[in-house]
Amino acid sequence: MRKNAAWMLLALPVCPSVAGAEVTATVGVGSNYVWRGETRTEDGPAVFATLDYLHDTGLYAGLHTFNIEAKRKPETDNEANVGGDGSREYEIDGWLGYRFDIGTVRMDIGAITYQFPRGERIDLNDGTLVQGTRNDSDFHELYAKLTYRRVTIGYYGTDDYFGSGLTSHYPFIDYCHPLGDDLSVGLHYGLKESDAVPDHDGTVFDFGISLEKGPFLLSVTNLDDNEDGLQSDNPRVTVTWWHRIAL
Repeated sequence: MRKNAAWMLLALPVCPSVAGAEVTATVGVGSNYVWRGETRTEDGPAVFATLDYLHDTGLYAGLHTFNIEAKRKPETDNEANVGGDGSREYEIDGWLGYRFDIGTVRMDIGAITYQFPRGERIDLNDGTLVQGTRNDSDFHELYAKLTYRRVTIGYYGTDDYFGSGLTSHYPFIDYCHPLGDDLSVGLHYGLKESDAVPDHDGTVFDFGISLEKGPFLLSVTNLDDNEDGLQSDNPRVTVTWWHRIAL
């Protein structure tokens, strides 16, 4: 069972597909890049590429890159529009993990690194993501997932969220339901808890629904609320297309 590149992009569940090749490459485009309920391209389009390796033993590794748009700190306390400053950046993620089965339960453990070569950082005074010096918001997470039939529960955690030196916890639950040979629907609910996120004393819920048909993914995502003005709390509708080849 292989990690789906569109799932990495949108952080929404889709039914994974079986691939016989050990190495695959995926390229795609999306109308937005939404990560844990928040847009990382300021509601602009995203282009991504993924390289995956899966061994028969269950060991796997991958690289993923896509464009983002840098955020900036508000110039005044009353400034509400804290969007991207038009500075185009990019993100490179890499992961290493191990999957194994215990009876009918699939376990998945691993680590992922988030790299921002052109620089972006968290301002520790108010928790906002702002333009910073090169490489100062790179961070790493450990994760664990458990899948039983169509339900997956998991957790991502770090002690240096976006280079802030603050912890972040992200438990989530996904449900995937096949509707046909080439059609599936997914549900997602996650909880982001970090002192680097000022909303609700550091706790924000994100949720969404996705519909996958072949190489196309339609998703609707939302945050429960957003009090700091960095993100609109309106639902985001995203359309993604990808193409995968075996190497």
